[in-house]
Amino acid sequence: MGVSNLMSSKAKRACDRLLGKDYILIVSEKPKAGAAISKALSSEVTECRESGVPYWIIELRGKRYVVASTAGHLFSLFTRKRGFPVFEYEWVPRWEAERGASHLKKFYRVLSKLAKGASQYINACDYDIEGSVIGYMIINMLGNGSKSYRMKYSSLAPEELRSAFSSLSDMDWEMIEAGICRHELDWIWGINVSRLLSWVTRLAGEKSILSSGRVQSPTLTEAVDRYIDYMTFISTPKFSLKVELRADEDKISATHEESPFDNREVAKRKKENILKGKKGIITSTERSLSSIRPPPAFNLSELQYEASRIFGFSPSYTQRLAEELYLDALISYPRTNSEKLPSTIPHEKILSELSSMESYRSIAISILKTGKLSPVQGTKEDPAHPAIYPTGKRPSGLKRDSYKLYDLIARRYMAAFMDEAKIERVEFHIRAGGENLIAQARSILKRGWTLSYLFSIGREKRINVKEGSELEVSSARISSVLPGKPKMHTKVSLLKWMETENIGTEATRAQIIDTLFKRGYLIYGKDGVKPTKLGMAVTMFLKEKLPDITKTELTRQFEERLFRIRKGEEKREDVVGEARRFITEELERAVNMEAELRDFMKMYLRPEVKCEFCEMPALEGGLCLIHHRALIGLADAIEKWEAAFNEDRDKVLAKIAKSTSVGKAIRDVAKGVIEKRIIL
Repeated sequence: MGVSNLMSSKAKRACDRLLGKDYILIVSEKPKAGAAISKALSSEVTECRESGVPYWIIELRGKRYVVASTAGHLFSLFTRKRGFPVFEYEWVPRWEAERGASHLKKFYRVLSKLAKGASQYINACDYDIEGSVIGYMIINMLGNGSKSYRMKYSSLAPEELRSAFSSLSDMDWEMIEAGICRHELDWIWGINVSRLLSWVTRLAGEKSILSSGRVQSPTLTEAVDRYIDYMTFISTPKFSLKVELRADEDKISATHEESPFDNREVAKRKKENILKGKKGIITSTERSLSSIRPPPAFNLSELQYEASRIFGFSPSYTQRLAEELYLDALISYPRTNSEKLPSTIPHEKILSELSSMESYRSIAISILKTGKLSPVQGTKEDPAHPAIYPTGKRPSGLKRDSYKLYDLIARRYMAAFMDEAKIERVEFHIRAGGENLIAQARSILKRGWTLSYLFSIGREKRINVKEGSELEVSSARISSVLPGKPKMHTKVSLLKWMETENIGTEATRAQIIDTLFKRGYLIYGKDGVKPTKLGMAVTMFLKEKLPDITKTELTRQFEERLFRIRKGEEKREDVVGEARRFITEELERAVNMEAELRDFMKMYLRPEVKCEFCEMPALEGGLCLIHHRALIGLADAIEKWEAAFNEDRDKVLAKIAKSTSVGKAIRDVAKGVIEKRIIL
């Protein structure tokens, strides 16, 4: 491919002459995408640079095209007004509105120059809401939006880019309107609620600049609510009875068929019977066969979930790696909700190219030999993009984590074409000491798709005994279990929660979660995500004084209205108008409670009386809201624990105070009762 690189001032003049007056400007979202587009469309590409920013000049079918890129959003919303509520805003170059965006100035200068000389424009930014807005704002602010077209593609594979270029469409106005509306909603929400929070904080004698957002507030609230549930967890204990048996060289783990028991004494009697009997016998076996369907190809959230489960990657790290793979033309567009692979994707070509790579050769060839290239389809759809798939281009020079993610995507893609896995489960019924036990085994009869996607199916658990076989009892153990204990959130589980609640988008969820950490609202503890003192203060303030701000229902309703704008069923002005009315009402109500808001925030940021067990403010009986809730939970549960263990209150309190199965706040108040610091 002939690519000449013109760098000097003399070369710059040559580029300016080459530009001429009549050319079409193609706007891409990133320089890598711009390079891929120009090289896909022409074998003769002139690369020019100005202020370090590359752009490419190509000749195609007698017309001159200039491909130039930005580096994400070039414009942001901004207001010059102080105070709140504020609804007057404008689009400005991003560095005027945001610190740390000065690197965009050079892209602005180059695009401004190129846009002025263009006769027509093509938005070739990523085909999603953000890409539509990025390209539209550049063309509309620096050029002429009435002379523009849209180039839609799902990967940077050369053949797909050529196909997209040959089938340009009008600008995707509904997508643009939905994207602009999302920016306006987020801005209106964020700046007004953030200014309110900062105002109240100043009233409380602090100088912190606090912030909140339309999607951030309910997400932070969910993280705090889960943390409180975890800290105050206690339930009625149950007792599991597990038995270890031996048959020659086989070790068999069994569970009593009535396990878990409500009462420890009952479990102890059963255990004694089994140990006294010393022997067991297999009385019967039950076999069942099941098929496990291949999983569909990834969408972004499932990729983030699996990359976290398998490699420990955070959602934002996975997204960043995936976007780099996309810009290297190794995978399709990753910010998709789809689990479907349409027949328009060149599956045979992709699999043939994968078969040339040693890691995938045998699997790809076996799929091609079937002659049936019909991948399993998931249920989730995306109007803009298919599920994530490898383009077939051979990876080269990838860093370790990037290759891990590429390998995960490639294997999941191939798995979608493969047969079901077949599993046999065997349940062994054992009689020992007059008690009935159950042991379970599992064998993989056919690996199917798991030969490709190695990360999903568990290990085999074989038991090589037959009906009538005699077993020797090795040991029996009783353990107490507390059913229903919630898990602390991780970044991935928070992201999954956002997806389930339909708030945020594939592209923004990981970023929103990271923002909550950067602002000092959340941190990672040893058990998962936990709120900081500041995060608790902001959440409690919003929940108590502006509860509608934190409700997922409201955020979800606006997400649904954004989707209707995208389908042309609703107007941006109506949705923004509704948001303005809501924010105005909330802020007016807040301002009328100035003294109350000040005192509430002051209580959390600088508590005069602290909780008996932590740094949070004491609200009732010398306890914070978490420890007060824990005390109520302990009072409700204590009699059930006494009955379950058949022990008096003092012994049960001692057990609870040491138990890691209950929440820490429960342990704290149990110790407090024992030490007579508080009354139950």
